[in-house]
Amino acid sequence: IGWVVRQAIGRTGGGLRRALPLHHIDASLYLPMLASLLGSAVIISELDNIAVTLYPPPEEWAAPLMDIATGKHGWLSTIFLLNVVAPITEECLFRGVILRGFLITYSTRKAVLLSAFLFAAFHMNPWQGIGAFFLGILFGWWYVRTRSLVPCLAGHAAFNALPVIIIGLLGVEAHDVTQAPEFQPLWMNALGVAMLGGGVLVLQRIFQASQPIPVTDWLGAVRRFGDRLLKFARDDFGREVTPLFVSQVIAEDNQLPASSTTLYVADGRGGAGPTANNLQFDGGLLRLLYGLSDLTRDEAYAEAADEYLSYYLERLPLPSGYFPWGDHRGYDVVDDDDIEGHGEFTVALPLWHRMWAIDPEAVIRQADALRGHIINPDRSLAFDRHHPPSGTPHCMNSSAGAWIVLWTFVHTQTGDQQYLKWAKEMADYLWSLRNPDTDLLAAHPHDSAYPEMLENERLSRRTKRTEYLGPMYWYAVNLLRAQELLPSKSEDLFRSQALGYIRAFTSRFDATSDGHFYASFDIESGNPLFDRINNGWSLTPQAGPEETTSGVVGLRAPIALAYAYRLTGEADFKASFDQLYPLFTLDRFTDLDGPRLPISGGLLAQAIGAWTNLYAATSEYGYLAGAITLGRYAAHHYVVNDWFVCGPPTVPRYRDDTLSGWETYSNRGGSADLALALLRLVGIGDGRAELIEDDPLCYF
Repeated sequence: IGWVVRQAIGRTGGGLRRALPLHHIDASLYLPMLASLLGSAVIISELDNIAVTLYPPPEEWAAPLMDIATGKHGWLSTIFLLNVVAPITEECLFRGVILRGFLITYSTRKAVLLSAFLFAAFHMNPWQGIGAFFLGILFGWWYVRTRSLVPCLAGHAAFNALPVIIIGLLGVEAHDVTQAPEFQPLWMNALGVAMLGGGVLVLQRIFQASQPIPVTDWLGAVRRFGDRLLKFARDDFGREVTPLFVSQVIAEDNQLPASSTTLYVADGRGGAGPTANNLQFDGGLLRLLYGLSDLTRDEAYAEAADEYLSYYLERLPLPSGYFPWGDHRGYDVVDDDDIEGHGEFTVALPLWHRMWAIDPEAVIRQADALRGHIINPDRSLAFDRHHPPSGTPHCMNSSAGAWIVLWTFVHTQTGDQQYLKWAKEMADYLWSLRNPDTDLLAAHPHDSAYPEMLENERLSRRTKRTEYLGPMYWYAVNLLRAQELLPSKSEDLFRSQALGYIRAFTSRFDATSDGHFYASFDIESGNPLFDRINNGWSLTPQAGPEETTSGVVGLRAPIALAYAYRLTGEADFKASFDQLYPLFTLDRFTDLDGPRLPISGGLLAQAIGAWTNLYAATSEYGYLAGAITLGRYAAHHYVVNDWFVCGPPTVPRYRDDTLSGWETYSNRGGSADLALALLRLVGIGDGRAELIEDDPLCYF
C-alpha cells in the first residue's frame, strides 16, 4: 500500500499535502460524524453476526483476527497496527488515491461505491468485507463532502479502537467467531439505526446549509455559454475558416463589434482587439471547454479546445518558435494574418500540459525562443520581455515568473536538466536584484550591469520602489507553481524565495480592521510610500507627483494570498488573507436587485477563485459562503443573452479616458474566467471538484 501511495504522490508532483488533502474540517462536523460511526458499528456488528451464522469462518481465518482483536501479542502492538498503520495506509490508498481518481472518471455515487467495493475486496474475506464496504461508503461520503482525509483517518482509527476499548479496557470477553453468535437485542439495533440515520441527517443538513450551490442553474448557464462560444465565437470570418476563437462578441446580436473597443489598455487591432485571437487571454476559455466536457461527458467542448490548440501550434508560431500573443500582438481572424506589434510573454499561463499532449515540439521551441530574450548572457541575465527583443532591459518579474514555469514544465516532461538550470538561474538572478536588507524587489529592478537603465528618469524612479502586485501577486506565485511541478522530494529551488517575496510585503501591509493596507514601499528603507489601499475593487493610483503611471487593484493581495496558501499551507498567508478580507465588502453583493457595481468580470472571477481556494484548502464553510455570494451576483448580473459578459466598467486606469466594450463577451475582460469560476463551484457542489482545472490568477 505504501508503495502505491508513494507513487501517486510522486505522479501528482505537488508533494504529500497536494496529493493527500489533510486539511482540518469544521469542528461542528465531528459530533454527528461520531454518531454515524457508532451507529454504523452497531449495524456492522449485527451484520457480522448474520454472516457468521450463515457461513462460519474457518479457524485458520478467524484465529489471526481474534489474536489481533484480543491483544494476544500485546496491546501496544495491537493499538499501533489497528489505530495507526491500518487507518493511514488504507485511507491514503482507498480515499486519497482510488476514490479521488474515480471522481475524475465517474459520477460521485459510482465513484464512492466502486472505491468501497475495492476496500471490501482488499480485506479478502466476506466477514470483514461487509463492514469494510459499509464503512467505505460512509468514509467516501465524508471525503466527497469535506475534501479532506482527516475525518476518514479519524473515523477509521476510532472504529478500529472499539475492540481495544471493549475487550482491553472494559474487559468484555471476546466471542469465539467459530461458534454460533448471540444476536444483539432489538433495542440495540434500533439505537444503531437511529444513531446512523440521525448523524447522517445532521451532517447532510450542515453540508446543505454550508454548500447552497445552485448546481443545476449554474451548470445550465455555463453550458449555454459554452454553446454560444462554439456557435458564434469560432472563426468563420475572413478568407479562411479556422478553429480559433475571436476575442469579443456583442451579447445582444452575437456579432463582432463593428469598431474598435477599449478594454483596459488594449485598443484597435492590438492583441486584445475585437477581431483578434490571443492564446494568452484564452486560458480561461480553454479550461472552461475542457471542464465542461469532463463534467457533462459532452466531448464537443473538449474537441473544440483540442482543435484550437492543434491549429494554433501548427500554424501560428513565428519562425523563432515564439507564440504571437500578449497585449500588443495576436492573430486577426478577419484579415487572416499576424497582428503586427511586439509580443509580451507575461503572467497569464496557457495549458502547457494540454499543449504538450498535442505538439510537444512546439512547446519546446517556445521555451527555447525565450532564452534568446536574454540580451547578453556574458554581461548578465538581463532580458527584454518583448518580442522581438529590442536590446533594452525590461526585466519585469511578472514575465520572468512565466518563463520559469515554462522551463520547469519542459524539464519535467523531457528530463532535460538544461531547462531546469535556466529556470533556477533566472530565479537566482531576480533574487540577486532584490534589496537583501528588506527582501523587496522592484517591478523594474535595476541591474548594475546596465547603468544606462538609470538614464531614463521614469524607469530610474521605478527601480527604487515597489508595489506588491509584481513581486508577490505575479512573480512569487509563479515560483510556487514551478515548485509544484517538480516531484515531491525535489530540492527547494523556488519555494523559499517565493515565501521571502510574499512575506516581505505581508509583514509591511499593516492592515486596519477594515482591511486597508499599504501596497507600495521604498526598496531601501522598506517604508510605505503612499496612503493605504482602501478600496479593493478599483485601481488605486500609487504614484508620486512626478509619476502618474502606476496603480494597483487592492484585491489582488488577498487573491494571491489565498492561492499561495492553497499551494503551501503556510498559516501566516491565511492569517493575512483574513486580515484583508473586509476589502471584498461581501455585503454589497447580497442585494441582487441593486445597481450593478463597477467591477470587471475578470476581477470578479479572481475573487470567487480566492474564496474557493481557501475553502478547498480548509473546508471552512465561511470561505465557501463568500464564493457563493459572489457567484450568485455574477450569475445574476453578468449573463446577457446566454453570454457571460465583462460587466460594468471599472474605474478608468491612469491612461484611459474612455472605456467601451464592456457589454460584450471578451476573453481579455474575463468572461470565460467568470464562467469557469462558477463551473468550479458546480464541481464542488456535485462532489467532483477535481474535474475543473483552475488558475485563478489570470491577467486582468
